[in-house]
Amino acid sequence: MYQGWFRLFLAALVVYAHYFPNIGNTGKYAVFSFYLVSGYLITAVTCGRYSDGVRGFAAFLVNRVLRIYPAYVAASLFSLAVILHAPDVAARISPYMHVPDSLTGWLPQGLIFGALTPAGKADALFVPVAWSLNVELVYYVLIAGLLGRSLAVCTAWWWASLAVALGYGVFGDIDRHYFSFVSPSISFATGAMLYHHRGRVFRALHGAPIPRVFVGSLAAFAVFVFWPEPIGAYLYAVRGLSLAEVQARLWIVDAFWLVLLIVPFAAASLMLSLAPTPGANEQSRRAARLSAFCGDLSYPIFLLHWPVLVLVTALFGGSGGFGPERERVYSVLALPVVMGLSALVVLLVERPMATTRARVRLAA
Repeated sequence: MYQGWFRLFLAALVVYAHYFPNIGNTGKYAVFSFYLVSGYLITAVTCGRYSDGVRGFAAFLVNRVLRIYPAYVAASLFSLAVILHAPDVAARISPYMHVPDSLTGWLPQGLIFGALTPAGKADALFVPVAWSLNVELVYYVLIAGLLGRSLAVCTAWWWASLAVALGYGVFGDIDRHYFSFVSPSISFATGAMLYHHRGRVFRALHGAPIPRVFVGSLAAFAVFVFWPEPIGAYLYAVRGLSLAEVQARLWIVDAFWLVLLIVPFAAASLMLSLAPTPGANEQSRRAARLSAFCGDLSYPIFLLHWPVLVLVTALFGGSGGFGPERERVYSVLALPVVMGLSALVVLLVERPMATTRARVRLAA
C-alpha cells in the first residue's frame, strides 16, 4: 500500500543529492535502494504473470521496454532541447550534458545500453542518470532469464553477491566501484530473496501497526542517510571550515561499506510498504491510489531533475555550477517545475501506455 511513497522518498533523496549541498552519499544510498526495489518487483512479475517459459520471458521484455523507454525518450528529447538552448549552463551543471561528437556517443542516448561500460560512464548523457538505468536493464534480463526464477538459484546468487559485497566493503573505492555492474548485485539479489521469502516476512508482521512502523522505518533510513549533514553544517557555519575541509574531516562517509549497509534499511522499508493492511474501505482505496501515483512520479522525477535544473538556471539568468559552486537558489526554483513536468509525463506518456502494457500482460 505504501510502496509508491517509498519510491517517491528515494527519488527525493536523489534530487536532494544533486540539488543541494550534502556531505554524505545521499544519491548513492537512493540508487542502491532503487536497485533493491527493482530486484523484488522484477522477481515478482517473472515468477507471476511472466512465468510461462520463453513466451513469458519475451512478453516480459516487451513490457519492460514499454515501461522504461517512453518516459526516457521524452526526457532525453526534453534534455537535448535544453542543452541546445543553454549548452554552457548545461556543461557547467553536469559535465555529461552535451551533444555527443561521435556516432557511438549518440547510441546510449536512445538505447540506454552503453551509458555504462566496464570502463565507466559514457562521455555524453542527455539524462545523466541513464547509467543506472543501464545497470537496471542488465539485471532485468538476468533476473527474468535465470537468477530470480527459482529459490535455489536466487539463494546461490544472494550468497555470491554477499561475498562480493564484503570484498567491496573492505577494498572498494566509492568513486570507481559504485559505477559498476557488479557492486549493486547484493541490492538486486536481496530484493529477489525478499520476494521468495515474502510469506515469512508478512507473517512476522501480522498484527503490527504497519503505517506507524513503516514511518518509523523511513525515519531510521533518513537518520542513517543524513547523520553527516548537521555535523557538516556545524563545522561549516560555526567552526568556519571550508566545504573541502568538512569533507576531509568526515572522511568516513566515503567508505563503500556505508553505501552497501543501506541494503537492510531499504529492505525493511520496502517490505513494510508492501505489507498487507487490514480493512478495505474507500479511504484506504484512495490512499492506495495516491500511493500508486506517487510511485509513478518517482521515475520521471529521476529522469528530469538534471535538465530541469539547467533550464530553470538558464531562464533566470544563472551561469550554473558543479558541486559546491552550484547556485542553490535555482535548485529551489526547479523543484516545483520538476514535480509539474513529472506529473505531465505520467499523465501524457506513461498512462496512455497502460492499455498496451495490459495487452502484453494478457498475451503472456
